Amino acid sequence: MSLQLLDIAFLIASFAVIIAGCELFVNGIEALGVRLKLSQGVVGSVFAVMGTAMPESSIPIVAILVAWLSGEESMEVAHEIGIGAILGAPFLLVTAAMCVGGIGVLLGVAKKRRSIKLELDEKAIGLNLRFFFLVYALALVPALLRLGVLKWAIVAILVGCYAYYVKLTTQVGGEVAEPEEPPYFCRWLKKEHEWPLKLILPQVILGVSMIFGGARLFVYSMEHISLALGVSAAILSFVIAPLAKELPEQYVSASWYLRKRDTLAMCNVTGAMVFQSSLLPALGIAATPWILEMSMVGSILICIILAALLYALLKMKRINGYVLVCLGVVYVAYIGYIVSTTF
Repeated sequence: MSLQLLDIAFLIASFAVIIAGCELFVNGIEALGVRLKLSQGVVGSVFAVMGTAMPESSIPIVAILVAWLSGEESMEVAHEIGIGAILGAPFLLVTAAMCVGGIGVLLGVAKKRRSIKLELDEKAIGLNLRFFFLVYALALVPALLRLGVLKWAIVAILVGCYAYYVKLTTQVGGEVAEPEEPPYFCRWLKKEHEWPLKLILPQVILGVSMIFGGARLFVYSMEHISLALGVSAAILSFVIAPLAKELPEQYVSASWYLRKRDTLAMCNVTGAMVFQSSLLPALGIAATPWILEMSMVGSILICIILAALLYALLKMKRINGYVLVCLGVVYVAYIGYIVSTTF
């Protein structure tokens, strides 16, 4: 099977649809948080993540649905795409997404709009990081041990941990989120910040629809490209999928860092990390064989180590733009290793 330009075009188109959908969703979700007078921690860790986490949840969900409806060969490829998408996103968030945020900080410093040091809500971000490196370790257990029916206990724990995390996040409190830009569907209104829910909610729904539509197109193109290149769909999905899925976190966080909204920016990424380490691995463990290649196992270990390091630096109040930029080196090095050993 030869690689077709149409498959590449579909892949690029899926990126565009997903990103456009996320822009609508994130803009609407942030406006909803303002309307409900929620704290920055809740808006960044839960509400904004609901929008920007749609791509990473939609791709594995769609891939698994395709697996259930396909033949044995297509089922295996679809499962690989789902697993690669699930594990690739946390790795990119802890490394490349943090790096892009650091670049946003450096740009703010260059424009004399902020300092190099991040002003962070230690409680909100510390909660995110603790949950991430503790819960994500559980995702390794079913991959390393043959648990049989006991894997459902791991699934239940992961889902329960995220539910408990959301409860704790709403209790942490913090500064109330401030109005930023009006929702796209409300920009024709004359009164500022009095945004009706009847306009915000349709924008959010449209964003969700675009995200899931783009995810279906992504899975279709990835199946064809992996077969044409003769490359593991899991590896290809691990490398490529997060570039589309996590662009929203990178874009939103860099923008917030530039405007010195450090807690919102960091909570958006670390909150997504918690989502990635609990609900999505639970989905993968429940709906796929969850057989991980060594490169996938390595990515989980790297994520846990880097999150623990960030937590230590947070406690010492030593997180700054340079630290975040340096995390990008890990991403480049590990992706380079995977590419060199795969192709």
